[in-house]
Amino acid sequence: MLIPKLTKFEDVESMVKTLKTKSFVTPRVLSAYVNSCRRLKRSIGVEAIWNLSQTNGVLMDEILFNSFVSAAIESKNQQLVTKLMYIWPTVDSKERINTYIMFAKGFTALKQPKYAYEAYKTLTQACNTKSTPIVFSLLIEACRKCRDTELLKTVYYDMKKLGVLSEMHINSILAGIDSVSVAKELLAMWSSISNLSQPSNTCIQFIQFFQARSLTNEAVEAYKVLLTHENPTVAVLGALSYACRYTDQAQYVKLIWDDINKFQVVPHATMLNSLLTACAGTASLSLGMQIYQYIIANQFETNVMLQVSLIHMYGKCGRLEEANNLFTKAPKDTLPMWNAMFSVLGVHGKGLQALELYNTLKRTNLQPDRYTIMSVLMACSHSGLVNQAVDFLRKIESPSIEIYNCVIDALARANRLSEAELMIMNMPCKSDIITWTTFLGGCRKHKDVKRAERAIQELNKINDKESSTYVLMSNIYGETGNVEQSRQVWQQMKDKKLRKVPGTSFIEDSNGTVHQFIVGDTSHKQYRAIEERLDAEFENLRSAGFVHDTSFVSHAHETYNEKVRHLCRHSEKLALAFGLINTPEGTPLLVTKNLRVCPDCHTATKLIALLNKREITMRDSSRFHVFKDGKCSCGDYW
Repeated sequence: MLIPKLTKFEDVESMVKTLKTKSFVTPRVLSAYVNSCRRLKRSIGVEAIWNLSQTNGVLMDEILFNSFVSAAIESKNQQLVTKLMYIWPTVDSKERINTYIMFAKGFTALKQPKYAYEAYKTLTQACNTKSTPIVFSLLIEACRKCRDTELLKTVYYDMKKLGVLSEMHINSILAGIDSVSVAKELLAMWSSISNLSQPSNTCIQFIQFFQARSLTNEAVEAYKVLLTHENPTVAVLGALSYACRYTDQAQYVKLIWDDINKFQVVPHATMLNSLLTACAGTASLSLGMQIYQYIIANQFETNVMLQVSLIHMYGKCGRLEEANNLFTKAPKDTLPMWNAMFSVLGVHGKGLQALELYNTLKRTNLQPDRYTIMSVLMACSHSGLVNQAVDFLRKIESPSIEIYNCVIDALARANRLSEAELMIMNMPCKSDIITWTTFLGGCRKHKDVKRAERAIQELNKINDKESSTYVLMSNIYGETGNVEQSRQVWQQMKDKKLRKVPGTSFIEDSNGTVHQFIVGDTSHKQYRAIEERLDAEFENLRSAGFVHDTSFVSHAHETYNEKVRHLCRHSEKLALAFGLINTPEGTPLLVTKNLRVCPDCHTATKLIALLNKREITMRDSSRFHVFKDGKCSCGDYW
């Protein structure tokens, strides 16, 4: 049969009418007509020819079938594409992989990854064809482009079962998956592959995946896998530095810096900034100072971003004077520079200095933002400058909830709880979990049970799964002699399967290594010596008239001796004992803690500093405490 050239839609209509008059049409003729319709983008013509082929019982060979698939996909005729997929096993074909490629790309374009997966199942089961790497690559791409993470997990498990995961596939799946458990499995599989083609790229992808989910340990594990294959590049170490910038694991920061030097990697300013941020968070002063020396030696000291980070680092490592010196020398034409210093003054409780600096800022062309204001108010709160904080609030136009929370904190600390509660009720913005937790903290400090119970009711409306609020309420009951209520709160935590965040403290030794201590933990290699030192210290303290404050110790510790033993094994005391053992006499000590320092530890540290003639700086979750000569810089106001 002679096949006329179709140039317009009218030709298509004519062609279909002609074909209907024929008693027999070969597959090759129909294929040519289908291709003509595809070129003319006439999906109606394609469907008409399809119906004709089914009516006349035309033998569907591979060429005709692929022509239909291609035309149906290009015209986005999902119904026809799906029909074709279901009859695919009946077509005699030698190149099924090529047909699958068309199906996979078509269903991806149609945003139907489930049909792409169904086509894969048809290929491997009904068509009894073995998959190739490109089949899985296209299937993964379909899931990624259509953001079907659940289907991607299914594909991953199929590939895992078949044992066909390559490094390329791991990369592709990781880019589209949202499951941490799958990512961890992929990391384990990646580590078992002996010949990696692009380990650095894959490592960066793992690091970025885990970093986005605050899983620093796993990011470091991915880095360690890379080291078994090749030396790290600046891109890898840059990604890892960024992932570790908010870690509480100081050893990771040291690992990165050591490897930068070991492998002679030249760090860029962003990497140095991440490392300084991590040093500030982990109080790794000696490492931060090494990085500062590198910055000076390599002429980075004029970089504003690094100057800001250095102020933060020194300030959060307890070196207020060094932070202030850096700020004095730095250009002050950007607000982040000012905010860095305000932040340092805030955590050190230097309210008057913060207010004075704020007045200086107001004389410049820079406009303070909410971070500036929050830092000033924090400094006022930690200094007992309550009236100044309230007056400051009145001058602010449309203050945010974060700003209100700072003033509520100042009022609550100063036992002006009725004013704080009234402010919460009357402020124009909606209270949040920070509002009521802050208020609850004030209730605990001043043992106001009734207001604490009201605060708990509000907190439970927002989130009844926050363990810290239960711990606070239990402590309030315990400190006020309401033992049974304290027990009930702990039982509620147990029923809801909530766990108290354990107190964890960090201290740096003379070699720059940061050691971690958890309340009651006996795993440190020097624990026996630490325990002996603590026993000796408390024997001296008791001789000097020290009495333990057991009022807030959990009901789980029944007797007085049990409570005392628990207090003596608080994480900050373990860290202090370690510092006393491992540093020369008279050396200042710096301890950081993830929670607020307890009253017993605060009083004990004042005496330990006095008897050992040491300056001890403690940074808790709220502020800095500098203990010297039996006194604390907070003036016992925290």
